[in-house]
Amino acid sequence: MNKNIFIALLLLFGGVYAKAQDSLYGQSYSLKDALDYALKFNTRIQNAQLTEQEKELYTREVRSAALPQISGSTSLTHNYLLPVLIFQGQQVSIGTQNNAVAGVNLSQQIYNQSIFTGLKAAKAGAAYYELNTKLTEEEVIEGVSQLYYQALITSRQLEFVNKNLDQVNKLLEISTSQYENGLIKKVDLSRIQVNKTNLISQQKKLETAYIQQLNLLKYNMGLTVEDELLLEHAEIRPLEEQTLIVDNHIDNHTQLQLLGQQETLLKLEEKSFKAGYYPTVSLSFNYQYNMNSDNFNFSESNANVARYDVGAIGLSVNIPIFDGFKKKYQVQQNKVRQHQLVNSMKDTRTYLDVQFMNALNSLETSKSTLTAQEENMELALEVYDVTQETYQYGLASLTDLLNAETALTQAQTEYATALLSYKVAEIDLLKSKGDIRLLLQ
Repeated sequence: MNKNIFIALLLLFGGVYAKAQDSLYGQSYSLKDALDYALKFNTRIQNAQLTEQEKELYTREVRSAALPQISGSTSLTHNYLLPVLIFQGQQVSIGTQNNAVAGVNLSQQIYNQSIFTGLKAAKAGAAYYELNTKLTEEEVIEGVSQLYYQALITSRQLEFVNKNLDQVNKLLEISTSQYENGLIKKVDLSRIQVNKTNLISQQKKLETAYIQQLNLLKYNMGLTVEDELLLEHAEIRPLEEQTLIVDNHIDNHTQLQLLGQQETLLKLEEKSFKAGYYPTVSLSFNYQYNMNSDNFNFSESNANVARYDVGAIGLSVNIPIFDGFKKKYQVQQNKVRQHQLVNSMKDTRTYLDVQFMNALNSLETSKSTLTAQEENMELALEVYDVTQETYQYGLASLTDLLNAETALTQAQTEYATALLSYKVAEIDLLKSKGDIRLLLQ
């Protein structure tokens, strides 16, 4: 797009106060741009992703227990006092003063139900934290979207106020001249000045609110306060009706999927406790190479060095017999937690249904309110334009003009409030349906 056209569009649709206008050459963010950026740089999402990576590494750690365990060892011993064996009244020293040993040990779990169940639980845990990351992303999408529209609509209010302030300044200039020529009274001039002061006060409040909203938006996106952020002031339109009004597929909710994954984890925990009743079978293998000598010369040329191998293969079976009912009570506690989770899932389903119906009703109410306020604003503007024109010809009083201006300002404020309420209602409905990610499209 040609830069001049780009700047002209920004001046037409947004960039309503000095800081924004000074940022015309910065990056302009649409809602999708802001959401894409937040999904990459929001700290909460990054931490959730790091936790997800940690649990994946933990899964690998648990898996390692099912793999062969191999270790090597070596030792060098100097027996400065040799053991003595008494034989027929005679003391006989046994062994050699120096021993060198090198060996390798290997163990392998053949059957260990606890390890195998733990591996399944670790995988399910990784899936749980993957869903947790997804839920965190959806919460960030919701927050960023609301802040984006809030800031955008505040800037729209600023446009209205700035335009009205320009009109009042022109009226004040004309009225000042009329007062100096004795055509109007001092009180009429003062009433116009009061309106101007009120508009300036409203302007300052909106500018402050806009800066605060923009800073909150930066924080949620992962930007710093010093980073430049310019919103793309395109026309704010309702989402397509087929996107909003569809059946509530409650199973799509990440919140419910998380509870379902918790149920899986609890069932695997129960299996893990019960696995303690099963025997474990493991295989072991070890090999040692020994060298014994009365001096520290272990070389091949020393004929006095005794060399020999030692090796063994073993199969061990561990059978649990009685643990004081520990596992029994662990299983019973797990059953209680499972029952609590079933109640939580039932309660969450009911709450999500209520949330959907409330969001749907709120959207319908907001839509009708927005339509009424838009028509009211257009009517107030029409009244103001007609009153201003008739005032110039002396057919309307200054009171009529100021009243029309006040009514227009109020109508514009009500319209902006209704527009924000409608966009928030859209976001709430998408969230209640589990379709908040549609805002990324």
